[in-house]
Amino acid sequence: MLDIYFNPAYGKICEWVDGGACCRFELNTEYGQIVNQFIQRPLPFLIDGVQYYDIVTPYGYGGPIVLCSSDKKRLIEEYERQFSRYCEENRMICEFIRYHPILKNYEDFSGVYENSFSRHTVGTNLKDFDDPVQSEYSKSARREVRKGENAGVVCVIHEHPADLRVFRTLYEETMDRNHAGAMYYFPDAYYEMLTSELRESVLEVQALLDGEAIASEIYFISNGLMHAHLLGSNSKLLEIGGGAIIEATAARWGKEHGYQYIHHGGGRSSAEDDPLYLYKKKFGKNTEFDFYIGKKIWNPAVYDRAVQIRRAQGVIENPDYFPAYRG
Repeated sequence: MLDIYFNPAYGKICEWVDGGACCRFELNTEYGQIVNQFIQRPLPFLIDGVQYYDIVTPYGYGGPIVLCSSDKKRLIEEYERQFSRYCEENRMICEFIRYHPILKNYEDFSGVYENSFSRHTVGTNLKDFDDPVQSEYSKSARREVRKGENAGVVCVIHEHPADLRVFRTLYEETMDRNHAGAMYYFPDAYYEMLTSELRESVLEVQALLDGEAIASEIYFISNGLMHAHLLGSNSKLLEIGGGAIIEATAARWGKEHGYQYIHHGGGRSSAEDDPLYLYKKKFGKNTEFDFYIGKKIWNPAVYDRAVQIRRAQGVIENPDYFPAYRG
């Protein structure tokens, strides 16, 4: 498994988030092997009485990826032919891809999809520094770590946790405090999958103060990579101002266990002064990865018809959105 984002169980867990069914297209030829895992979403209306679909990378990163090849050029040409036929047979009219920033699979598929740079994402380089916290963290982040330590915060690691009730309580308290939308509250099935099918790829870091859990963060761990996934905390951690102690604990654990990077993701926008991006840069001042997206209209005639229908209904608010009929 290249990374958790290509794991079928991860795709399954994203069905609720992305509003569709997880599908997996596998191409095996004499030239090599390609896999593309995606969410197949029904269009929210029929076209001439027929249900069509669009497809999107499961929440996070992924896209088509070459697993092995003896002739990559011919392999990718064959992928385009066969996947086009597959989309036609399954009434899938277009595709939106969020490529994996570290694996850089966008480089192989520039001839198939309309690829474009979206934004920088941030990583903590664990493999090239003896002390990643000292080398990668900003001064303010290191001060935060010391604040937490001086306040008596102790972090504990739960590898492959069987119970995420503490995390869920803190996470939902955080969502309540931030007035988050319904999509940020996950159902029971989400946590059940994290502690069953995906359990071997989950790491939980809890911050304790006087024995009480005041923060918890979930990381995905797979094939040398760690991904910061979700974080929850209560007001006590905010009062202390030492939240970076969790990230530092994860970085030290990752270094000790031979992981290469922690991937923190990017900001909410592509702006260089995006607040979330700048916050994450505190944990990776030397390390960035380029995040690319890909677009493809596999059935232009039906796609144009879908846009016409929605335009006539007056529901297209953002014509630059892709697919336009969901804008």
